Amino acid sequence: MTHVVAFLESLGRHGDPGPDAYAAAVAALDAAPQVREALLRRDTARLPQLLGAAEPVCFILAPAEDAPAQDDKPAEPEPDEKPQARRYAAR
Repeated sequence: MTHVVAFLESLGRHGDPGPDAYAAAVAALDAAPQVREALLRRDTARLPQLLGAAEPVCFILAPAEDAPAQDDKPAEPEPDEKPQARRYAAR
């Protein structure tokens, strides 16, 4: 089961690798054939049962939020706002 959890965690961190790469990763996974089949079918009802979940489990895949580019300058303060001190690390 820990291999399956690590696999699902890696999907959460890195996103869906695409159908062919996903199928290859599932095929290489050290898990029971029924678990691999549930993963391939993306069967969210059967997978928790096979993993022995005592309570309902919810898998959520959400895209990462866009992070500002490092070259972006900080926003200028509004006229009514007081500027805050900024710290810069020496590189």
